[in-house]
Amino acid sequence: FQGQEQIKLPPEIGESLDVLEDLVGMFAGVVAIPKKSHEGEVEILGLMNELQKVADIAQKEINIIIIGAAQARVDRSMLRTDDLALSVSTALSREVDTDFAQSTMEVQKARALLEAAQSITAQIGTMNLFQRLG
Repeated sequence: FQGQEQIKLPPEIGESLDVLEDLVGMFAGVVAIPKKSHEGEVEILGLMNELQKVADIAQKEINIIIIGAAQARVDRSMLRTDDLALSVSTALSREVDTDFAQSTMEVQKARALLEAAQSITAQIGTMNLFQRLG
């Protein structure tokens, strides 16, 4: 089972496998019936009818297994999709946080440069004023 010793099956699949196991035993019993040349055609027809019923039961159980397995695959795919969506969401959140932090840093840097420019402009204005007075 893809490198695993056991697999976890939904309960309905396990039950169907149990029924199929019983049916295999029944078929083995039919094969082991001693062959007598004096068996009547009515008995053979009755046995054939019973075997058809058993085959119908087997087909029903096989269909349950197929549907259950398909549903399990869909469920696993949905879980993987949910995990992927969460991973993408987390990555985008980190990216947004990083972008926000970087943008905030750029704004702070621009404010600091603006304040420095205003301070320098004020100092130059004061120096010009002293030169005119002086």
